[in-house]
Amino acid sequence: MIGLLAHGCPLQAIVAVFGLDERTVAAWARAAGRHAQAVHRELRAPGAVARCHVQADERWVKRRGHVVRVAAAVEAPTRLRPGAAVARPRDAALIARPAAQVVACAASGASLLCVDGFHADAGVFRAARRTPRRTGRRGRPRPVLPDGLQLAQGVKRRTGRIVRALERRVVRGTAAAITGVLLATRSGRRIHTADVERFNATLRSRLAPLGRRNRRLLATDADPSGSVYLAGVAYNLGRFHAALAHRGPDAAAWTARTPAMAAGLAAHRWTVAELLHHRPRAVPEPVPHRPPKPRTVDRWAKRAALREAA
Repeated sequence: MIGLLAHGCPLQAIVAVFGLDERTVAAWARAAGRHAQAVHRELRAPGAVARCHVQADERWVKRRGHVVRVAAAVEAPTRLRPGAAVARPRDAALIARPAAQVVACAASGASLLCVDGFHADAGVFRAARRTPRRTGRRGRPRPVLPDGLQLAQGVKRRTGRIVRALERRVVRGTAAAITGVLLATRSGRRIHTADVERFNATLRSRLAPLGRRNRRLLATDADPSGSVYLAGVAYNLGRFHAALAHRGPDAAAWTARTPAMAAGLAAHRWTVAELLHHRPRAVPEPVPHRPPKPRTVDRWAKRAALREAA
């Protein structure tokens, strides 16, 4: 039944088919969500994101009376989801949580981060990547960005609900360096966030409140964090991805892989029973950096626009 919940089966359908009480199935779903979050923290070990091309985006969840934002980050070469967060407002504090999770599991500071046009994304990821440079002098060490960090934005220009154009911005680094990272990781040739958008579509298909134009709403006091982590861990460990099929030099056929297998975090595809019986290690949640002030984020966006105009 947990496998049905992780793959988008409505709770009411499980109750109708198996003859269970709705409160019992809801309690199982909450417990499975907490367990999946603990497994996700264990998978997010230092060095888990080795290919260093991460895309981040946010989506909203329908609730009664308001919406809730879901922020997610995906490593493009392996389709691994290293970070996620759920909150009501769409602000810098929401972006700071997946940014801290990505930094905690990154193999090195040299990486490419592609975000959408939300003004807080670039500033928050810059703040999360800063590390203090100690010179031996008195006073607080100055935080600096690591060498080789590339940051890009893909800003969608819309007319109503229709996307008319995609404006590609280089926030940090050069266009040639970003293209080199994209070609090295086989993630395309131009700045984009298509991989995290595709993961958002998968998440919408597995969580009914994330779907567009439906009547499946979350209750006012419901917390979608458990369902988001359950669907995300089942995606990382238990789903073969068609784009990750691999054939070695001596292999005669292609080998299907999950995102965790492509990232080197698992040797085989996990079943739902393996996921539920796994005892994760106690791993603390990374503390997000203090988000920058909105005026600072706006200044960085203006500087990037002036550089592109020049």
